[in-house]
Amino acid sequence: MTIRLDTPKNGRAIDWLGQRIRLPIRTSDTGGLISAQLGDAPPGFTNPPHVHTREDEIFYVISGEIQIRVADKMHHLSAGDLVFAPAGLPHQVSVVGNNAAKLLVLLTGDTIEQAFINASGKSLADLETIMGRAGVKLLDHFDADYRPIGFESVASDSAIVCRADEGDAIWLAGDTYTIKLSGEQTGDRFAVVHFDIPSGGGPVPHIHTREFEAFVITKGEVELYADGDIVTGYVNDVAVLPTNIPHCFKNRTNIHSQMIAIVAPAGFDRFIRNAGQPAIAGQDPPPVNSEEMHRLLAAAAEFGVILRPDIEF
Repeated sequence: MTIRLDTPKNGRAIDWLGQRIRLPIRTSDTGGLISAQLGDAPPGFTNPPHVHTREDEIFYVISGEIQIRVADKMHHLSAGDLVFAPAGLPHQVSVVGNNAAKLLVLLTGDTIEQAFINASGKSLADLETIMGRAGVKLLDHFDADYRPIGFESVASDSAIVCRADEGDAIWLAGDTYTIKLSGEQTGDRFAVVHFDIPSGGGPVPHIHTREFEAFVITKGEVELYADGDIVTGYVNDVAVLPTNIPHCFKNRTNIHSQMIAIVAPAGFDRFIRNAGQPAIAGQDPPPVNSEEMHRLLAAAAEFGVILRPDIEF
């Protein structure tokens, strides 16, 4: 099958300090650019303060509430909020309130994924050793001024925060795409985009020749097509799509569906900007017209996207 659907039932999961975490996107999927974790942090959960010396870490809150301290700043995040913690800065996450927090966590690079697997279910002392070998320094207390060797002078001592109602919202192909984290912010390694898909929505079948793509379904359901394979994805499912595969998705329900898309490397975010038009808050996208088709064809040629309207789905 050309599409991998990682679900709560079939996904690989690990135990991590009281959390049950799935690993739906692996570095082998993305050419070592990024991996992803999806899990529930229970009420009262706090992870050890730590610093990554090799990878940036990105937290997207699907549900619940967390506080994340990055260097000398504390950020309160709720559903739909995203925070980007750059490598070299100490940070720590805590769940606040009486409910669990469902988190999508992205990690750049290809050195940390196996360390999380090796540390599954281990004691804090073992965890410190295993993570240390992967370049993660666990701190015995939070020190906002701590910098590992090589990070004494970082470009920014602050995180990037994108709230649920923030990000450039673009109408394209009858859907609303909101860019939560752009290639300009990640050194073009990846981008994160929120999709809002009305009833009957979804793009024309197409092929990405440059980037990997994955969808994390956060609301409703979508029918996914990939090179002849058709599967239905539900909330908490993750669809993993390799490069150069004809694919698309449709919302065949009578309510809006929503997904978080991760693309690596970045570029598709710029395709969206070029092909679409700024969205108007509170309104559904208009039907595709000839002007949008002209922009879509021009952007597809520029960004290595091959449209496949000949595929019926």
